Amino acid sequence: MLSVFTKTEQPDSTTDIQFTFNPKMTHKQETTKPKRQEVVEEQTFLPASVSDATMIIYYKDQNNDDLLRPQIISGTKGSDLRIQFEPINDYNLVGISGFTSTFVESYGAIILSYEKKHGAAVWIYNQDIDGGYLIGSPTLLRGHLHEPFTYDPVNIPGFNLLRASKTSYGTFTEEQQTIYYYYRNLNWRTVDKIDAFIQITERTRCYDLPDGNFYASFLPAGGILQVFEKIETNSGTIWYGMGGNQWLENTSNVHLVDQPEYAVLPEKESDNFITKKINRPAFIDYIPGKSVSIFAEPYGKKLQNVMDNTQVILVNELQSSTSNVWFELEGGGFIDEAYIKIPYSLN
Repeated sequence: MLSVFTKTEQPDSTTDIQFTFNPKMTHKQETTKPKRQEVVEEQTFLPASVSDATMIIYYKDQNNDDLLRPQIISGTKGSDLRIQFEPINDYNLVGISGFTSTFVESYGAIILSYEKKHGAAVWIYNQDIDGGYLIGSPTLLRGHLHEPFTYDPVNIPGFNLLRASKTSYGTFTEEQQTIYYYYRNLNWRTVDKIDAFIQITERTRCYDLPDGNFYASFLPAGGILQVFEKIETNSGTIWYGMGGNQWLENTSNVHLVDQPEYAVLPEKESDNFITKKINRPAFIDYIPGKSVSIFAEPYGKKLQNVMDNTQVILVNELQSSTSNVWFELEGGGFIDEAYIKIPYSLN
């Protein structure tokens, strides 16, 4: 009797083959075992560090000084760089260096350059307080917002400085500022606004200014004229202003009289005007709280009184051969230029 034995392969083999010695066995028989299952572990791929790139934002002024603490933004390389710049009061952003829209390097810097905002202009005007005209060109002061300014009034030959419209120092603001310095002729001791009438008893010269140049024509005797200013010079001479560039010296030919129904001037003077259309706003410039006369025509019959600082519209400018100027008002009536203030315009 034959013994039967079986040979088995090692466990790591995928197939076991059995040899059976049996008289009836005529061929090799192969049996197959199930394959062993492989177990695959789940791998977790961790992302790179949350912040492997840093951007620093610097806020600098024109002197390279820091205006704010640097702003630090972290991110990952290649990702978008989202920036919101911090606002800085009183400064304008004028330059950016190193700007990028993505994180590129491990470290980077963006430098923002700022300039302090400029304040609005401060205009300085030197004005003849009696004539109302400007002496020289205006002065412009410029500076940065909220910075201080000071101004020393100038010495103008032939004039005395009387006063200023406001202090000569301040700070630049967002609104334009104006300072007027008022001067007076050095030879004029006193200047008074008056509303009076004079009568000329003899043929009399008319001057362009007190102690100034006389006109070729004379004022005829008998005329009654309205005068608006009285000036006493340092020499003691009295001058009466008829408005504009017409002045009479207070001589024995000139007498103050009561107000007549209307002022009298020879027709050849009142009719000899050159008219120019102007159509611009202005203000009555008289004694505060007082009113000035409006006439039906230059040197004509009085129509009404208008209070100081009243706004009017000038439609025509009339200039006589003696350079006296009158304005025709919208709505009717005429007024001497001595009582009109036209706002100064840079245009």
